[in-house]
Amino acid sequence: MRRRLNIFYGLACPADRIRSFIHILIVNRADIKRYGCPAGTLSSELAKMNHNARDEAKAYRSEKFIKREVQQMCEWLDSARS
Repeated sequence: MRRRLNIFYGLACPADRIRSFIHILIVNRADIKRYGCPAGTLSSELAKMNHNARDEAKAYRSEKFIKREVQQMCEWLDSARS
């Protein structure tokens, strides 16, 4: 984790830092699931409150959803460079 953060902070381009952050989350997904993260906590609290965003929050548990979202974010970052 420390190594990836050092790489993250060494990147000059904001798009590259965002892409790196996305991949840090993917690489550390098991630990995030085990120990929690702010987004997961928010998702849980939204579900308890029957909030309108609760269904969207549940999507983050889906591997297919995560891969699609990461692909779309990376494509958006690539298009921003053009």
